[in-house]
Amino acid sequence: MVAASRLGCRMKNGNVLSPDLSFVEKERGKRQPRQGAGFLEGAPDLAVEVLSPSDTIARIKAKAEEYFENGCLLCWIIDPVDRTVLVVRPDGSEELLREEETLGGESVVEGFSLPVPLLFEDLDSLEE
Repeated sequence: MVAASRLGCRMKNGNVLSPDLSFVEKERGKRQPRQGAGFLEGAPDLAVEVLSPSDTIARIKAKAEEYFENGCLLCWIIDPVDRTVLVVRPDGSEELLREEETLGGESVVEGFSLPVPLLFEDLDSLEE
């Protein structure tokens, strides 16, 4: 299941966070209790956050940490200004991908691969 930011993820502490994009493995999604449309108990398997002008990397990394405490397996933090993707993992490891590199789904979204420049392709047309 892939969901946009309208999906609320209910954390163990009661917080409801909404990643910009969420991926939940199909079988896990089927096991979710039906407590209301638009809510997921716990964090998605993959959380994607896009930095907005009002965000700080520290704030988004803290959000990623909360996702990991609630079962998230991988977090991508996309920076449209610097055109980079920070891949963050539950073990605390991080990898900064630049435009000449490729983003992969690792063991969470096996087989997924996307050249980083494609994430920012539409931005080029806005800047012209």
